[in-house]
Amino acid sequence: MSSRSSRVCGYGTFLFLIALLSSIAQSQEGIVNSTSASNLPSSLAPSSTNLLAMMFMLESPRITLEITVRLTTYLLFSWETKSALTGGSGKVIDSGPNDNIFIYYADHGAPGLVGMPVGKDLYAKDLIEVFEKAAGKLVFYLEACESGTMFEGLLPSNWSIYAITAANGKESSYGVYCPEFYPYPPSEFSTCLGDIFSISWMEDSDLHDTSQETLQQQYEVVRRRTGFDYEETSHVMQYGNMELSKELLSLYIGTNAADDNYSSGNSNNIEEYPSRIPRSAFDQREATLLHFLHKYQRAPDGSAKKAEAHRDLVGIHSHMRHVDRSINHIAAALFGDHDQNDANAMINFARPSGQPLVDDWDCFKELVRAYEKQCGGLSWYGKKYTRVIANMCNAGINVEQMIGASTGACSLPSKDETDRN
Repeated sequence: MSSRSSRVCGYGTFLFLIALLSSIAQSQEGIVNSTSASNLPSSLAPSSTNLLAMMFMLESPRITLEITVRLTTYLLFSWETKSALTGGSGKVIDSGPNDNIFIYYADHGAPGLVGMPVGKDLYAKDLIEVFEKAAGKLVFYLEACESGTMFEGLLPSNWSIYAITAANGKESSYGVYCPEFYPYPPSEFSTCLGDIFSISWMEDSDLHDTSQETLQQQYEVVRRRTGFDYEETSHVMQYGNMELSKELLSLYIGTNAADDNYSSGNSNNIEEYPSRIPRSAFDQREATLLHFLHKYQRAPDGSAKKAEAHRDLVGIHSHMRHVDRSINHIAAALFGDHDQNDANAMINFARPSGQPLVDDWDCFKELVRAYEKQCGGLSWYGKKYTRVIANMCNAGINVEQMIGASTGACSLPSKDETDRN
């Protein structure tokens, strides 16, 4: 591994990476600020420590690098003045028209939103509104399930913004380096240590001379590796201004002298990443289950740890059944009076490519809040159903109808309670 070392982030890591390269020469020293954060709102989230594990040894005098996690704001960043911010680190991107900005962000995702380390989720429409204020050129790499919905039908092609997502709008992204599965993590870890998308672009950046490789070339490598190198795959997507994809990686993530002699002529060659041995990857939501299953399997029989791990597994499965059941009841209440097929269609429908997830984003937020008030917060698992809620908005369902259906669905006794009785 070269001196610009890229180590894979821990599963569930929330990484906010900004590399700001000004056309005016910056200080000779790279400025690095790092913060690790844990997003553990309940016992349903992995209990392992979240790791912030990316390093860049920067030798360019033109680079200012900041790695930071904004803990108390639900927007990733802001081009507003500092006085307009509450909470967080207080830092803003004070970019101008000649600046290049690189952002990499990873968290749990869902149709129409991405999670934040703490606080509210970030909705796609809000992200786009912040982007509209950006000065300079911006490249955004986003790792999250259904991350394509953050840009699909929303990010104009004439803005100076280029985005790559780990998945399209209809699928999960995939964790890798998971316990008991090749490629194996160190034995002391009981959680997936990375995701296919992130390790692909990081390792590609580490392997090549970034002053010779374009953003488009890296996209092709990452797309192919993510899509073909593993038994389970997601589809890496690109959005926004495709002209920016012709620019060199070094304009956004810098260069490293150790890689200057490496030819990038074969950057688009999938054979650079041979896959003679089948590799295993896990749906990010399944990866959470895998963590608890591995914890249970490793605990000594008859021990308190075994009993605790069993309770965790039972609690997770109970929670998943509750969410599945409540969403199905709500869909049936709103659309299944005459034909159950209508309710099933509401659950399974996805808009064609090129269209945004929802027409009325305020309605979407309101219906999510209405559901959560009656049925509990949407967890890492429940968020997969936000597309269903978006479909309800698109079908004209209002808040009062959602409250009524949610109240009815979530006031019913659960199957677990019925079985006990």
